[in-house]
Amino acid sequence: MKSYIIALLVLPSTLAAQDTNTGLLARFNLDGDVLDLSGNGNHGSLVGNFAYVADRFGNPSSALSFSDTTPPVTGTGINLSGSSMTIAFWFSKVFDPIDAWALGIGSISDTGQQAHIAIDYGGDIRFSFFYNDLDYTATPQQSTATWYHVAATYDADSRTRKIFVNGAEVASDIAIRGFSGTSNWGFGINGLTMDDVRIYNRALSSSDVSALTTIPEPSSFTMVLAAFSMGLTLIRRNRY
Repeated sequence: MKSYIIALLVLPSTLAAQDTNTGLLARFNLDGDVLDLSGNGNHGSLVGNFAYVADRFGNPSSALSFSDTTPPVTGTGINLSGSSMTIAFWFSKVFDPIDAWALGIGSISDTGQQAHIAIDYGGDIRFSFFYNDLDYTATPQQSTATWYHVAATYDADSRTRKIFVNGAEVASDIAIRGFSGTSNWGFGINGLTMDDVRIYNRALSSSDVSALTTIPEPSSFTMVLAAFSMGLTLIRRNRY
């Protein structure tokens, strides 16, 4: 019983050390819609060819698979011009290579005017401010039908860019310039399945990024919280 209670007490302190909410501009769970769950109202519009499919936990209709050559999910209002940023999402490839942008912010393909993450485009993952690229090539190459988490961070003060895959930093550089484009955005491309898309106006720390990869299945997280609540009840009862 003592070890059980100690484990429950450690849980909230661990969660507190990681921050996945501060600076969150948009979050899309893609479980049947493209609504922004961050509370900022940056909802997407969805057109073209797509299908809701099982997510990385196997939950049906909880991720979005695309079969269009242009981003089916689009919107406006995410202003990151001159700002730090983090772009993060889970993805799985239907075929290989995808060879296209997965998510882009900004409407003009010109110097510094578009920030994007591309898959199999110059590398397994490319984080670019257009004409200024940070590439990562995996060894072995990333495979199809496998879920990967990618996070790209940029600190506007130091111009440091980083790419994380499955919570681990795999590439970094000092960008020549930052992003200075518009607030238009879009994501999704033919052959790609995406889930839990997040956009921040700050560079997440390595521990914050790691936390994104360990967010449990919703039903499992509910069970953990229920166990924690039950543990607190047992502690209170044992006091009297």
